[in-house]
Amino acid sequence: MVLAGCLDIQSSVKAARFVRFCDAFGIPIVTFVDVPGFFPGTSQEYGGIIRHGAKLL
Repeated sequence: MVLAGCLDIQSSVKAARFVRFCDAFGIPIVTFVDVPGFFPGTSQEYGGIIRHGAKLL
């Protein structure tokens, strides 16, 4: 497991892109996720981890 399952900026952007792709083609998504939270760090905070992570909602 990488980063203990925490979301960082790159993983949030990748997951949001996948959700938009599935939405565009009408593909249903069923997810069961146990994520401990966002990856801590000043570089993640300055990069906008909350903004990128909010795109998953």
